[in-house]
Amino acid sequence: MKIFILHATAGQGHTKAAEALAEELKNHPGHDVRLIDALHHASPVFGKSYGPGYFWLIKFVPRLWGFFYHLTDRWVPAPLMNFLRSSHNRFHSRDFEQLLMRENPEVILLTHFYPAEVASRLKRQGKIRSRLIVVVTDFLVHRFWVNPGTDLYVGMMEETRGHLMGLGVPAEKIRLLGIPVSAKFLLPVSRSEVRRRLGLEEGLFTVLITSGSFGSGPIRETVSRLQAYAGQIQAIVVCGINERLREELRALPLRYPLSVLGFVSNMHELMAAADVIVSRSSGLTTCESLVKGLPLIIISKIPGQEFFNAEVLRKRAAAFEVSDPAHTAPLVGEILRDPARLAAVRANIAKLARPHAARDIVSEALKGA
Repeated sequence: MKIFILHATAGQGHTKAAEALAEELKNHPGHDVRLIDALHHASPVFGKSYGPGYFWLIKFVPRLWGFFYHLTDRWVPAPLMNFLRSSHNRFHSRDFEQLLMRENPEVILLTHFYPAEVASRLKRQGKIRSRLIVVVTDFLVHRFWVNPGTDLYVGMMEETRGHLMGLGVPAEKIRLLGIPVSAKFLLPVSRSEVRRRLGLEEGLFTVLITSGSFGSGPIRETVSRLQAYAGQIQAIVVCGINERLREELRALPLRYPLSVLGFVSNMHELMAAADVIVSRSSGLTTCESLVKGLPLIIISKIPGQEFFNAEVLRKRAAAFEVSDPAHTAPLVGEILRDPARLAAVRANIAKLARPHAARDIVSEALKGA
């Protein structure tokens, strides 16, 4: 069976989810599996500007991104929005469409809404016959994820199902299997060994701080304010590609242990070494922390999808959230004084986590193979 896994490099979550599915498919040899970044086959202007444009918006003008998110999801009439979007994608996707028509795989797994629209349109036109499975990588659903011609939608939780049905998707086309994360997050990890490698102490409460690959957000301020709990805590900070932030943090005269890292590929180990994680509420980071049973303190969420993710977690009491980043350190202090709060959140996390999402989605994709 020929299986395409299509994603787009606009935020790491879509790509990581696709990679997790490709990783799981290696356990099922005999299939022709291809992991494809759809933007690499788009027009040069669109393909090269889409990812950087997205990152620029969320880093420098997140409210403008939130405006566009709601504009395209709620405020522009759906028929007009669908027409504009389809016309735009047709103009920029000629090579991508040719690839899909030429290869015509039996199954296409999609972790981003751009290739989902292109593939569903080709299927409606009879140009491909592929079974289309859309894997939504956030808890709730922007209308761009929903396209006629899609055979199956995979979501995270009941709220996802309700949102999809509200957008016109029949219940029989929805499976709540979760958001796929790498199998690395299921492996046992020696907490003490990871802390030792990072130069940290075994017995201290450990805070993991991260804010995406660009290392944006109030990380420096959070690290400085945590000094109020010197002697009780230590921290790991992931700066991504933000080398300036990394240098600034290493130069701080702190009174508690701090491990400062750049771009990492062992987040599963860092999460195993931590007691809480301070981060945005992106779909994949959230699911990775759920799988690891690691409580999340949500800060600086991006308007749009991350607001929805945070809202769902808050309603389920499965995370902490601060309205002002300055409140992060005091919240850590409250958790230190009342460990029962952390235990309660961990119990709710266990009800939400779907550690075998990649396995279950692949099993669904291979039905009839």
